[in-house]
Amino acid sequence: MNKNDNLVKATTITLPVALVDLVLKAYGTDNRSEAINSCLLDFLTVSSFGERMDDFTLHQILSIEERNVTRTCSVRIPKVLKKIIQKKYQGENSFSDTVTIMLSNMLYLSGKVPALPYSPGNNFLPLAKRTADTSMHLLRIPGSKWNQAMQAAIRHIFETSNKVWATSIEPCVGALGIFANFRVAFNEIINDKDLRKVNLYKALKKNANGLLLEMLCLATPFLKIFSEYENEEVFEKLKEDEKSRNGSSSLNGCGIDVSATARFLYLNLMSVWNDGSAFKCSNSYRKTLTAIRPLHERLEKTVICGMDILALVRKHKKDRNTIFIIDPPYLDTDIYADKLVTDNPTGKTVFGDNEHKELAKLLRETCHMYGNDFIYFCRITSTRRKDSHGKPTISVEELAENDRHLLGRIDDMFWGYGFYYMDVLFNEKDGTIERIITSFPFEGAKLYGKGGI
Repeated sequence: MNKNDNLVKATTITLPVALVDLVLKAYGTDNRSEAINSCLLDFLTVSSFGERMDDFTLHQILSIEERNVTRTCSVRIPKVLKKIIQKKYQGENSFSDTVTIMLSNMLYLSGKVPALPYSPGNNFLPLAKRTADTSMHLLRIPGSKWNQAMQAAIRHIFETSNKVWATSIEPCVGALGIFANFRVAFNEIINDKDLRKVNLYKALKKNANGLLLEMLCLATPFLKIFSEYENEEVFEKLKEDEKSRNGSSSLNGCGIDVSATARFLYLNLMSVWNDGSAFKCSNSYRKTLTAIRPLHERLEKTVICGMDILALVRKHKKDRNTIFIIDPPYLDTDIYADKLVTDNPTGKTVFGDNEHKELAKLLRETCHMYGNDFIYFCRITSTRRKDSHGKPTISVEELAENDRHLLGRIDDMFWGYGFYYMDVLFNEKDGTIERIITSFPFEGAKLYGKGGI
């Protein structure tokens, strides 16, 4: 070790005030530098703690208000200790954020500080479930808003808000679950960062007959009788064809590639989990195609974009009398990341924690600075959780600890800004809870912040 590494240097760090108080109490000293150094060294010493570098524990020991009250302070840290943290643990986080996570991990995982008693209120409204009109349900992808519980909730919000907007913008339009069933503005813009979906919707708008013909030809190879074997053969051929193209370039131009659209849609409709990987004979294939004609009419005057989600919101955040309908990939569940075809030169497709924070910032700005509205969909449970008896967890009090973590991170982005919310039991079998946050009130809405939960 270099002799200079033994130097103890004052480092400026921004930390939650309540976290520093907990560290001082846990280590029985009033000396801030001594307590923080001891806590960091203990964290690095216990390998099982050192493997975990996310903010899960921070949400277990500090309330939202406590996490938001920070103070910049000077801490004397050995140079070698700072170097270890920066080289091994910091990653893309700031040094302050990294130290915050390390301190909270050590306090909580060691048992020095217990979890907060957590009793947030839910806002489940007694809504009559309505079967969605599926006449325009064409593309099948996980997480779409065609679920009847979500359809009932969205209808309730729009019908009881008493609001009308000039323009609606859906940056993550997905499978058109909201767009196809609700029209809340005269001008409509839809967007998806997956160029295959963009190409599909442009083809539906401009060349519905051409797309129908392509899809029918795929379903009747060589104009023979429809059979599972023949279609599995077509499926495997198209899958290999798409793999060799590797999400290629024909989608990047201004024109519409109807053949590429047909291949994408066929693989989607005829596969297990609709991900294009394994064949599943679909008897409803031709029935599904009946959605093409009404979608063509619905999309007639719609602007269709294939932009980055954040770039689209930035472009329109200053527009007037606009609502942003936001249904992004959920935190920690971006299942599309490795399947997207985009024109991003960096190749990055993940919509992760940093992107969610930036999106929340943009939504707050468009609301408070320019008077626009938003409706934001998120999930406050981790994926498919059950209790110790194998029963669905349908109340927050029953949720696993990492479910509280997910809820806390969303709270940090939207809590206390004058927004409203309701909760939807999306799937009664597994206890999945969806949360809808709005910038405008509606019947039965609760304030998302003090006085709400």
